[in-house]
Amino acid sequence: MKATVKGREIMVGNKNLMNDHKVIIPDDAEELLADSEDMAQTGILVSINSELIGVLSVSDPLKPSAREAISILKSMNIKSIMVTGDNWGTANSIAREVGIDSVIAEAKPEQKAEKVKELQVLE
Repeated sequence: MKATVKGREIMVGNKNLMNDHKVIIPDDAEELLADSEDMAQTGILVSINSELIGVLSVSDPLKPSAREAISILKSMNIKSIMVTGDNWGTANSIAREVGIDSVIAEAKPEQKAEKVKELQVLE
């Protein structure tokens, strides 16, 4: 997201957004992002006037039944595939946590349905 507030350009988003707008991401911020991903969280970067000023981490809590549901699917020889807008690190961390077999990450909302249709054709 990008907005101008009182003459200052504020951006809130992922690394791709910051890179597209030539915002330098310092090493310590990269480390915070990696740590977030390892904990199944999504790192969100904040910049003002093209200077990075903060890193936020957010996560959606996993449903208590998620691991059990995936386990039941596996017992039925059904392969589980997660299609998500989350970054690869976060997506893989969540997949490991619940036992999901395969991950498609960084999918935009309009791409998710198309990915599911592609996967259905392959089956």
